[in-house]
Amino acid sequence: MITTLTEIYSNVTNKIFEFDIQNNIANNIDNINWSFDTGEDNIFAQQLINLNSSETIFVFVENSYSSDGTFNVRVNTTNNSISDSKTMTTTVTKRLDLTGLTNLSTIGNIVVVEFTITNMMDGNLTNVNWTVNTNNQEIKANQLINLISNENIFTYIQYDYGGAGSYLFNTTVKSVSEEDSENITIKT
Repeated sequence: MITTLTEIYSNVTNKIFEFDIQNNIANNIDNINWSFDTGEDNIFAQQLINLNSSETIFVFVENSYSSDGTFNVRVNTTNNSISDSKTMTTTVTKRLDLTGLTNLSTIGNIVVVEFTITNMMDGNLTNVNWTVNTNNQEIKANQLINLISNENIFTYIQYDYGGAGSYLFNTTVKSVSEEDSENITIKT
C-alpha cells in the first residue's frame, strides 16, 4: 500500500514528509487509516481513506522537531485486512550553535575565554543574547545580536577571578526559541 516515504523539505527543525498510499490490488480498499511516527510524536489521519483499484493518494505531513538528533520516522497504514509500513531516518540540527568554549590565556588570576555563536538556520536569527557564569559572577551581553544565515560571531571575555582556584565556567546563548550552552573548568 505505501509506495514511497520521503523528506521533501527541511529547514533545520521544520520538516515536510510525503508518503503515497496506493491500491495495487484488483478490488477497492475502504477505511484506510494511517499514522505517522515522527520519532518524537505521533500524527494521525483526520479521516479514513477509500481507494479504487490502482488509485494513489499523496499524503503530506509537516512536523517541527523540538530537539536535535537523528529520528526514525515511520508511517503505518491499515484497514480491516491489509497493513503496511515504511521507515526512514531524518536528522535535525541546531538552529543556534555555541561552540569552541576555550580558555585562551591564564595569567595569574586573569583568564581570557573565547566562544563562537553560529546561526545554523537558512534565514536570519534575531535577538540573540549570551550569558556567562564565571562561578563568581554573571556577565551578560551589552546588546542583542542579529545573525544572518550561517553567520558566526566570535566572543572574547576577560575575567579576573581574584584568587587561585578551580571554577566552573558556563556560557549560554539564547534567542527567542533556541538555546545552547557549554561548560569548561578554569584553573587559576
